[in-house]
Amino acid sequence: YRIDVNYITDNLLVCSFPPTRSDVYELKRFMDDKHKNCYKIVNVCEKTYDTTMFGENVLAYPTAINGVARLTELWDFCEITDKWLKEDDSNVLLTHCQNGNVPSGLFLASYLVYSRICWTSEQAIKQYRTKRENGIISLPCHRRYLKYIETSVIAGEQPEDIKILISNITLSNSPAFNEDGSCKPYYVIFQNGEEIYEFESPDSYKTEESISFPLSLHIAGDIKIQFYSVSDILGTQEMFTIHFHTFYINSSHVRFSRDMIDGAHLNTFKQFTDSFSVSLDIK
Repeated sequence: YRIDVNYITDNLLVCSFPPTRSDVYELKRFMDDKHKNCYKIVNVCEKTYDTTMFGENVLAYPTAINGVARLTELWDFCEITDKWLKEDDSNVLLTHCQNGNVPSGLFLASYLVYSRICWTSEQAIKQYRTKRENGIISLPCHRRYLKYIETSVIAGEQPEDIKILISNITLSNSPAFNEDGSCKPYYVIFQNGEEIYEFESPDSYKTEESISFPLSLHIAGDIKIQFYSVSDILGTQEMFTIHFHTFYINSSHVRFSRDMIDGAHLNTFKQFTDSFSVSLDIK
C-alpha cells in the first residue's frame, strides 16, 4: 500500500494526509482490506478532501500544525473514540494530519491518557514516538494540553470555560528581534479562536529589560497570546506564543518559563536569554 500507516495500538492508527484523489483511494483500499465496515477516520489537518467514498465515517477537527486544538475538541475526540472502540473489539480509528505527526500525535496521545492505556502524558508521548517513526509531540502547548487531559481524567472532572481576569502581562528579559538588539512588542489575544484584544507598544526595549503591560481583560476557555516585534526595517516578526486554558489557572500569578513558551523553547532560538519568561497577573 502506498500509504504510511502506523498502528499506535491494535485499534488506533495514524497516517499522513492523503494529498491527491489517488491517495484517498489508496487509503480506502487499505482500510477496506484490513478493517472493512469497522473503521472511522478523523482528519485533524486544516486541509480537506472529498470524503464521499467513506460515507459518514469521517470526522474533522481542523488544527494548525504549529497550534493546538481546542480543549473541548480534544475531549470530544476522546469521548467519541472511546464509545466507538468499545462498541466492538474489531472497531478501529485512524487519524491523519499533514505529516501524521502533529497534531495527530496530540489527539491520539490524549486518548491514550483518557482511556488509561497510558497512565501519564509522558507515557503516552513515549508510546506514540515508539510506534510512529519521527512521531513528534514537542511544542510546549501540546505537552500542556496533554497534561490538562491527564489532570482532568485523574480528577474525574470535565474542563469548563472558567472566567478569569488578566490584570497584567510581564515579559522578563526582553528578547532581541530588531536590528539594534531590541524589540518593539505588539501582541494579540485570542479566546476560543476569536481575536478579542490587541496592543502595540509605543516603545522599544533592549535585551534583559522587563516589560509590563497593564490591562483589564476577562477571558474564558482556550486562550492564545501571540507576541510580535515591530520594526521599520525588518517589518513585523513573530516572536512567541502562549496557549493555555482558564480552567487550569488556579493562582493569582502564573509564570511561563522559556521552555514553556512556543517559539522560545529551543536553545537554537538565540533571540531569547535563558532567563526569559512571561508572567500573568490574575484576579
